[in-house]
Amino acid sequence: VRGFVGASISESDEAKEKFDIDTKTEVVVILGLAPNGPASKAGLKPGDVVVSIDGTKMRTADKLRRYIASLRPG
Repeated sequence: VRGFVGASISESDEAKEKFDIDTKTEVVVILGLAPNGPASKAGLKPGDVVVSIDGTKMRTADKLRRYIASLRPG
């Protein structure tokens, strides 16, 4: 059992440009949400950015996925 976000994410320049985010900013962009998934229930929206989780910087989508997967659900 592992954590699950329920969102499509990216740190690409294209994703940042789509939502008018400075491409030099090291963040992960929320592109879309699974209906009734954890991210949606938490109030995240497409275009939101993830800077850090629990004080750990999230510079890449892969790092965010691995970090969330290491957590227990809930």
